[in-house]
Amino acid sequence: MTRLGIPSTRPPQGSDGRRTVIPVELARKTLDQLPGLPVNLSDDLSDHQKRQVVGHLLEGRIQGDALVVRGRLYDRNYGELAVVLQANQGALGMSYECTDCAIEDTNAPVWTLSGLRWTGCSILKRTNAAYQGTSIALAAGWARVA
Repeated sequence: MTRLGIPSTRPPQGSDGRRTVIPVELARKTLDQLPGLPVNLSDDLSDHQKRQVVGHLLEGRIQGDALVVRGRLYDRNYGELAVVLQANQGALGMSYECTDCAIEDTNAPVWTLSGLRWTGCSILKRTNAAYQGTSIALAAGWARVA
C-alpha cells in the first residue's frame, strides 16, 4: 500500500504540496486499524474515488520498507473490475488514505508523520500514486498490494 521510512515520490493529497514519510514504527503500531477499511478506485484508474468502494482490507503487515496489505475485491458486484485490473495490473499501484495526521515539523520540506488514522486506500495507476514503487498482485478473489 505504501513505502515506509522513505519520502514519497510525489506529495500525497492533503499534504500542502509536501512529500511525506511514514516511519516504520508508526506503521507498526497502527496495523490493527487496517482490517475492514475500504479499497476504492476511479473509473479511469487515475485517482482516489472514495465513493466507489470495490473491496476492503483484510490485513496489513510490514515487509522490509513496504506496508503490504491483503484484501477482498467485490468482483461479483463489479464483474468488469477483475478484467480491468488484470489488464492493467503491471501499471497499477496503491495510495493510502488517512486522517488525524500529526506532523513532526510542519515547516520541514518533507513532512514526517508522528501520528495518523488510516481510512482506506485506492488502487490507481502507479504514476499517479504518491509512492510510485507500489504494486498490486491479483489472485482469485483477493489482491495482495505492496
